[in-house]
Amino acid sequence: MILKKILCYLILLPFKIRYKIKIINKASISNERGVLLLGNHISWIDWAILQLSFKRCIRFVMNRDIYNLPLYKIIFKIFQVIPISPNSAKDSIKTVREALKNREAVCIFPEGTISYTGNLNTFKKGFELTLKGLKDVDIIPFYIKGLWGSRFSRALNKDIFLKREITIVFGENQKEIDAFKLGCKISELSCEAYRSENPNKIYETKRVLDILNIVRYESILSSFKSPFFDESICKNVKNYKEACKKAVREGILYLFVDKEFIKNAVLDESIHPLFLSEVKYIFTFEKIPSSLIEAFERKFKKILYTGYKHNDILITLNLPDVMETRYFKIQKGYKSHSFGKPIGGASVMIKKGGKNLLAGEVGEVWVKSYKNDWIKSGDFGYMDKECFLYIK
Repeated sequence: MILKKILCYLILLPFKIRYKIKIINKASISNERGVLLLGNHISWIDWAILQLSFKRCIRFVMNRDIYNLPLYKIIFKIFQVIPISPNSAKDSIKTVREALKNREAVCIFPEGTISYTGNLNTFKKGFELTLKGLKDVDIIPFYIKGLWGSRFSRALNKDIFLKREITIVFGENQKEIDAFKLGCKISELSCEAYRSENPNKIYETKRVLDILNIVRYESILSSFKSPFFDESICKNVKNYKEACKKAVREGILYLFVDKEFIKNAVLDESIHPLFLSEVKYIFTFEKIPSSLIEAFERKFKKILYTGYKHNDILITLNLPDVMETRYFKIQKGYKSHSFGKPIGGASVMIKKGGKNLLAGEVGEVWVKSYKNDWIKSGDFGYMDKECFLYIK
């Protein structure tokens, strides 16, 4: 135990020196109960940030391939890390259950892998099996903000800041929770994380660009004047023909369009598909009929990534799917006909008669962001089990 404490201090010391950690709703946990921590997985050092923010020693559930690395395995054993893989999931779940029964603190990152987009991935249901039938266990969700874009993340656009501010928000103890409710809860915690900062006049610009992980600002073009982008970062062109010409001339990779652009680009025969052939991603934040989206995608052979905004705050967004290279699994960011998943700093709830609805149930769409508490949007829709939003 003494060796473990000394090693823990020495390993965490560099992180304590380098990172300034702000804790919101600091978890007050009794030592008399097991604790299961569930949160987003944004970098290779999430474990260190979480441990520095939590008084009790945490046992982390880790991918077995990493656990078996020769140089680290001895340390992992000392800290009682719990290895897991698709072939040994049952044994790992059993170990976690025993730890919780023994009143230990355990952390599971339910996404199962580090995010390639900075956004929440689909939550695996392993933690549900872990909790089945267990009593006297505190279930604490959390959200970590500030590590996306660091050298320890999978962001393409990485910085080299020597000092970085990290915010971690702990949620209230959940009596029972499933993957859908957990996704909604962690999205809500992200609002508190973003709200803890002081937004400047282009805060929404930074937020959108961060989630898109855009490296070259000069490759962004908007076909309309957008509150999401500062003019020094994004070029604005109102005329759809001029926007198409600029896309070709200037090698635009990211194009943001409105309903007018989509409609005119589809109907105007002089706008050949080659105008947009080099554009990598096309986004819209407006509610557009499915028939018009399908016509646009047929003509230009491009996916139109849709998002949902309210009061000029982006709430949800479809993102490109990404291949996770360890097990060749897809991190799903896009679903046809949906408006995507809530992005960091925003959350969605579907309600009817004052009651929160389950996945797949249609009701009023309520939104929350880093600027506003829960607001009824005026739209009706539903969220599927993976937290993708659909508007009726």
